[in-house]
Amino acid sequence: MAKARIDSLMKEALKVANDRWARSGVDKSKQIVTITNHNLKQAFKEAFSKAHQKEFPGMEIPFENPEAIYKQAAKEARTALLTHLANSRSKSDLSHKDGNKVVFTSDKTYRTPFTKMKKAGIKYINKELKKQGKPEMSEGQNQTVNMGMQRLHQKVTVGLARLTKVLDVLEGDKLIGSKFKESELMNTLQEKFGDVLADFEITKDSKGKESIRYTGQVAVLVQRKGKNFPGSEHGDWAKVSKFLEKELTKWLNSKEIAKIPGSKSIEEEAVEKATSVVMKNLTKAASIKALTRIPRAKSTPKKGDSKRKGKKPASAKKATAARVARVAKAKKSQVSNILRSIAIINKELPDTVRKNMQSPQLVNRTGRFADSVKITDVVQTPKGYPSIGYTYQRNPYGVFEDGGGSAPWANGERDPRKLIDRSIREIAANMAIGRFYTRRQ
Repeated sequence: MAKARIDSLMKEALKVANDRWARSGVDKSKQIVTITNHNLKQAFKEAFSKAHQKEFPGMEIPFENPEAIYKQAAKEARTALLTHLANSRSKSDLSHKDGNKVVFTSDKTYRTPFTKMKKAGIKYINKELKKQGKPEMSEGQNQTVNMGMQRLHQKVTVGLARLTKVLDVLEGDKLIGSKFKESELMNTLQEKFGDVLADFEITKDSKGKESIRYTGQVAVLVQRKGKNFPGSEHGDWAKVSKFLEKELTKWLNSKEIAKIPGSKSIEEEAVEKATSVVMKNLTKAASIKALTRIPRAKSTPKKGDSKRKGKKPASAKKATAARVARVAKAKKSQVSNILRSIAIINKELPDTVRKNMQSPQLVNRTGRFADSVKITDVVQTPKGYPSIGYTYQRNPYGVFEDGGGSAPWANGERDPRKLIDRSIREIAANMAIGRFYTRRQ
């Protein structure tokens, strides 16, 4: 019964939260884009790879020194990008540049910076082909370059935008919502994706149409197409949906879900139905007579059941309003409690971080990283939960961050944010602090 309810809610959520809806929301959020020389070169190189030779019969790599050509094409693309960013009419702003990479920001995704790079690289390759008396790149090869230079979301992904809507529907359901919010499943999802989910916001326009946006910055890394496949990102829907399905199955098989209250709990109804079936089967034989009344199995409408009709009585409306007010007051109080506890948490934080610095995560050597970690503020998320902001010494330890760091240091195991989040939660657990999120300032 609970499974059918959740299946129905999931279908309802995903009707809205399809890939196009979620991608539109992520693309309309603020962006910070990183482009490296190596990734640009690989994107042009891929257009002439063996995999694409099948698309262009008889095609062979037309250069004596192809690596030099791809490298120069990348350089031309980088120059075109910087020229565009320097233009006063550009809607994107240069944030950082060095010999290896260019970083720019924009208030949403714009195609122009990427189009400029692709055209410049293709133009250079065609010039080199012409020098050798060979035909220019075909329309198909041009398309391969255009498709081959792709934007990979580093942390804030389309999959997590879809997950946000699914969780919003599950949390808002009157039958299972209260249990789901406080469940171990929700804690697991919070630990895995919480710092990202906290900054997604679902809004409605005047016609009631929903959209989603990320209130922070969406980090994007430009990569070749071969690096962008389903499941290649930590928050891809291919991975997220499998994880959610696995954890929901665990939750549905737990006693926690069976105890959801109503006129009768789901567990009680299951027992009653089973009793009814068994008793009826036993008394089918003519010589057997039931000594007790066979209970009539029926499903009692739970709170929020779609079959339940009629208006809520005034007393019920007042009770609902009072409950909402109590929840809002409790969340506000929780933020205030954490604010008062910042000094205590900061006192314990360096030692806790130092204790948790074990391989394959960052390993404590000088103590500078652990001593630099501190909580700076606590704010309320759009849903009313506390969000704890913290800082640490970004130079040099920021190179270990997934998505914003550099290889080989950023390898998925050493991200300082995971270590700090774990340490804050460890301290908070001893202080009876409820649900919250963390974010690096």
